Amino acid sequence: MTKQHITMNKNIILILIALLSINIGEAEQTIDEHIISLEQTVQRIKGDNDVLLRENRELKNELESQRRHLCDVENHLKDIDNELKENKTALDSAQRTLTTQIQDTDLRAEQRNAKTMQATNSKAMTGLVIAVVLASLLGIAWWLLHRRIKRSKTGINELKAKADALNEEIVGKLSLQMNEMQGIASAIKNIPKDSGEKSSDNQHDLIKALADRITFMEMTLYKMDKSVRGYKQLSRSIAQMKDNLLANGYEIVDMLGKDYHEGMKVVANFIEDEELPLGKQVITGITKPQINYQGKMIQAAQINVSQNIE
Repeated sequence: MTKQHITMNKNIILILIALLSINIGEAEQTIDEHIISLEQTVQRIKGDNDVLLRENRELKNELESQRRHLCDVENHLKDIDNELKENKTALDSAQRTLTTQIQDTDLRAEQRNAKTMQATNSKAMTGLVIAVVLASLLGIAWWLLHRRIKRSKTGINELKAKADALNEEIVGKLSLQMNEMQGIASAIKNIPKDSGEKSSDNQHDLIKALADRITFMEMTLYKMDKSVRGYKQLSRSIAQMKDNLLANGYEIVDMLGKDYHEGMKVVANFIEDEELPLGKQVITGITKPQINYQGKMIQAAQINVSQNIE
């Protein structure tokens, strides 16, 4: 091999090394741009979900106000019903007494003259008029009572229909966001494992943001009736999303609705709830979920614990 050939081979090798360096730099730049785009999409989804959470909270407050109003109406109706029962008892007693008086009067009237009979009939007629008036008042009171109950039930049914419609709308919007989040998860899956420490940290941050959105969706469904249209489909999508993340090494630990135990590595906020059995502690809210990556915790959970402790 001549010296000229050796020089030519060296030049070819140097050119190949330069081209390889350019391709690696362009790949790293493409990965960074892709991650920035994913972060922007997650932030937009977070903003939409905050609006939905505020609407759901406002509706919940309205429902609670209507429920308290209905309880007050029901208590008031019970008081009216008791008063009507007492009036009916008094009326029945008065009717029995009046019947006895009429019978006694009739018996004495047979032994008296026409003038005494006329006075007795007048007294009986007065008593009968009083009884008719009392019976009429009792009937009117019952009619007003049932009308008021019917009107209250109609208002509650209308409010429930409005709540169902809003819940269906919320589930629909969450389903659309879930589709976008699945696209983000797929893009994360395609990022090379050896793309660098910075890319790995950014990937963890994106997973944490996705986990927060998934937990928000689970919390929203936790407060809904399972009969809401789209509920089951969204639940299955959430489960599939978590399975896909788990396949890539990320585990979102399920805690919602489970018992709380001392020693759990969480940041807990305790809420008193006397409706729970004595000594019971249940996780009823999750602000941030616990996330494990390849068996190692990369985010501790922030939770709300309802309890009934002396």
